[in-house]
Amino acid sequence: MEAKLQRKKVESFPEDQIAGHNTIYCLSPFKTGTTFLSSGFDTKIAAHEPMQYLSLLEFEKNFDRFFIQRLNCLNLKIECSGFLSAYVDNLLVNPLTIDLEYICILREPSKWITSVLNYWVTLEFLNFDYINTLFWKEKVGVNLIGFKEKSEYQKQVIIQKLADYYIEFTEKTFAFKNIKHIPIFSLESYMDDVLSEKIGEPILKANVYKRENKKTEKYIHEEADQRYMELLSKNGLTLEKK
Repeated sequence: MEAKLQRKKVESFPEDQIAGHNTIYCLSPFKTGTTFLSSGFDTKIAAHEPMQYLSLLEFEKNFDRFFIQRLNCLNLKIECSGFLSAYVDNLLVNPLTIDLEYICILREPSKWITSVLNYWVTLEFLNFDYINTLFWKEKVGVNLIGFKEKSEYQKQVIIQKLADYYIEFTEKTFAFKNIKHIPIFSLESYMDDVLSEKIGEPILKANVYKRENKKTEKYIHEEADQRYMELLSKNGLTLEKK
């Protein structure tokens, strides 16, 4: 019912032009600090995963039309939606979206994989969660349900697919005209020193929070970390703290 109401609302907005407002999009996938980023600003101007279910459905039907209508409807200054990482190719070919501003948060693959597997696979509702089907299975190619009970070989296959997805996504982001790559440890200072001034909105430090896993099992992928560091170095970036 909610998706139907949202669809009706979105479809009342222009689909062929941006109606006087450009949103800055954080494209990074889930578990890279997107919750932290969005929580730092008023919910009227920054959102975390808005219209997530409807978007995952409608993007598959007509990405260009729905993305622009959705942008005009939400009218945000910042959007942080992990599922947008699966649509980089679409954003790069649309004449309207390629000129928007983007943020990509940088995090070592091993730490990202560890965070994903320690968060998603512990969710009690995962068996009934559309994100596992519409994002993790269809876009990343992994089924996170029952990960703990899978064989070691099956776990390694999932870990490798996660690593490949994450690195390939990051590599594609360098094709955007207007994108800022932010190491995760610099995210708060970037929000405070740069982003707040850019959007003309104060950072709400008392509201900033991040989801932390209560129990963390580490999943180290040294080869992926090395590939990632080489990719960043090639583009003049590093994850080393100065």
